[in-house]
Amino acid sequence: MADTRPMARRYLGIEMGDAYTDANAGNDSVRVNIRPDRWWTVDYAKTSIGG
Repeated sequence: MADTRPMARRYLGIEMGDAYTDANAGNDSVRVNIRPDRWWTVDYAKTSIGG
């Protein structure tokens, strides 16, 4: 629950984040942190797709 509330507030806002965590307080949850080795980006402005 200590990790869930700040994350829920970030994505849902304070009121809805608190409601979400309170409604799911008894449920088990798993948090997975992923750190990518590589980050692929594309500048679409330099292609015909970007206009």
